[in-house]
This record gives sequence, C-alpha cells and structure tokens, in this order.
Amino acid sequence: MIRKRAHILKYQEVVSSEGHYDEFDNWIPGDSVKRDVELICRADPNSSGRTIPNNQGQDFVYNFSIFLNNIPESLKPGVEIKIFEKGKMKAHGPAIMSWDYQTTKRLWV
Repeated sequence: MIRKRAHILKYQEVVSSEGHYDEFDNWIPGDSVKRDVELICRADPNSSGRTIPNNQGQDFVYNFSIFLNNIPESLKPGVEIKIFEKGKMKAHGPAIMSWDYQTTKRLWV
C-alpha cells in the first residue's frame, strides 16, 4: 500500500493565557503551557541545493519540502520541527516559510 503522508512532523506549541489585573491593580502575567503537536506529512529532501524566494524576495536554500494536510497557525517561521519516519528522526530544523494555496499546503525547512 502506498501512503500519501508517510512521515510525522512534531513541534512544540506554546499556548499562553492572557494576563490580568488583580484587585490591587497589580499586573498578573498569564501562564504559558507547552504542548506537543503531531501532524502527518510527506517530507521530500532537497538534495540538489535548490532555492526558493521568500516573501521579501530573498532566495534561501532549504533542506526539506514538507507537504501537509493543513498548516496550524502556531506553526510559524522559526519554530523548531522534527520529521520522523517509522519512529526514527529523519530531519530537524527551524521552519523557514509556509505556503498555502487551495489544496496544497507546503512548508520549507
């Protein structure tokens, strides 16, 4: 059987609650909770050193092109991600840029 999404993408999402003022008008910062997120994906390596222009027109070399079913809002540029294949880590690095067009959701690492 051929699997369309044979890899697992993992990253940590930081969920912050809003701060508030107490009865003495002192600022109480909100809590931050880290939670692990797992998404199914397909990760294609960039073995030929291809580049892609970012939104500012600068070219960058990426290591992996990752295809996803959806891109969560918390998966922003700079977030450290890990790619797993059959339980073993295949790659890791910061998310560089995402692209969402109609049914194509793509992330470059």
